[in-house]
Amino acid sequence: CGSCGIPVRRKKRLTLDAVPNVLIIHLKRFNALDSRKVKGKIDFPTDRPLDLGPFLSRCHGPDCRPLSDPGPHLYELNAVVNHHGDINRGHYTSFVQEGGHWFLCDDHHIALVDVDTVKDSEGYILFYVRKVLTKLTSK
Repeated sequence: CGSCGIPVRRKKRLTLDAVPNVLIIHLKRFNALDSRKVKGKIDFPTDRPLDLGPFLSRCHGPDCRPLSDPGPHLYELNAVVNHHGDINRGHYTSFVQEGGHWFLCDDHHIALVDVDTVKDSEGYILFYVRKVLTKLTSK
């Protein structure tokens, strides 16, 4: 508490007012304080959509107007950038999904890989593309 000094449990929640067509998530993999790379596997969905619905603000702006984009707010993983090396030097590779298949892109080399290879990588930057649902109309 600011007035009495007694510790109080607080909760902070960040929400989005709008969603992009391409969501880029940059994972903090470098610790500048002790100049080291933060290693380890982070689970990210590859076999199911990422739903941003729970992270959207229910109101927008000072007048608390409802969001103009009702959704759905589903994203599919489209690419993963990986960094190999340490904080001072290294090499970047990427996995890209095209036509339902995953490809490893490494300088002048491109190879077909399975989704488990993508899941087991130490993702550095994740690219999600919003799923567009087409409305079917009958005549």
